[in-house]
Amino acid sequence: MPRGLTADAANTKIGELRQKAQRRRTRAIDVQNRYLTNTTKIVSAEVGTVVFGILTGIVGLANNNYVTNLVEINGIESVVLFGIGLGIGSLKGLIDR
Repeated sequence: MPRGLTADAANTKIGELRQKAQRRRTRAIDVQNRYLTNTTKIVSAEVGTVVFGILTGIVGLANNNYVTNLVEINGIESVVLFGIGLGIGSLKGLIDR
């Protein structure tokens, strides 16, 4: 044992080091789980927003006389729906910031 270090002081120091190591382990696990949780939330929010945009576009197109006379939706209308969904997703991103 080093000079001036009693058994009680050594036990206290060991306890402090164990607590410090435990806090670091807990913090590392929290950081790791935080990124996993946030990724899931972000992806689900973005997908939900795009789907909402597409559904909004479908309702808008269904009320349009040009579309109601169509038998099926062509590629152009599909691109319009996709664009509306992406646009609403982008607007959500701006609002979140």
